[in-house]
Amino acid sequence: MLDDRVRRIGEDLGGSVAASYYREGKPEKGLVLLAKEIDAGLMVIGGRRQARLERVFGASLAEKVLRRADRPVLIVDDRGSRDVAVPRSP
Repeated sequence: MLDDRVRRIGEDLGGSVAASYYREGKPEKGLVLLAKEIDAGLMVIGGRRQARLERVFGASLAEKVLRRADRPVLIVDDRGSRDVAVPRSP
């Protein structure tokens, strides 16, 4: 599945992937350990707003990574740049 996603980014979307990594286990632990292994300067992770009830019963993956990480974490949501202070390029 990972190889298919990497191939799609290159062929269908015109992007490039510098490296890809596969881990099994708890995602938040694996992401934090991988960031240490490759000495990442910044971790970027997707996130979404949780309903109030979801927040009561547990943290999202992004929140768990944010709590465990020993380096900066940028959480990007699916709302686009509606609430961003930086203007878009024309």
